[in-house]
Amino acid sequence: MSRTETPNTGPTMKLNVHLPLAIFLTAICLAGLPGGTRAQEASDTRLQEAARLLEQGRAAAKVRDFAKAIPLYEKALALREAVHGLAHADLVPLTDELGAAYRQLARPADAL
Repeated sequence: MSRTETPNTGPTMKLNVHLPLAIFLTAICLAGLPGGTRAQEASDTRLQEAARLLEQGRAAAKVRDFAKAIPLYEKALALREAVHGLAHADLVPLTDELGAAYRQLARPADAL
């Protein structure tokens, strides 16, 4: 906002924002978006499920049951990809563990 002097009325304020848009954005901020909350809850649920599957996969890999670990890792990876997209740092440790499991089963081509 900027202040200007007008000859007849004194100082006035110029609004640099389109008023209906400003009202709409203020209402959203004050009320919140229920759809956004549901979407966040769904993301949280998928990430919790991915964490559970990852831990099960790690437990299977620890006892060298890589055939059991791989599908668990793959499901966890799919859930994380659905939430974060294909290029996110949270995918790196999981893809490393999945690749290591494939290598242990002599399936290096699948590790790519």
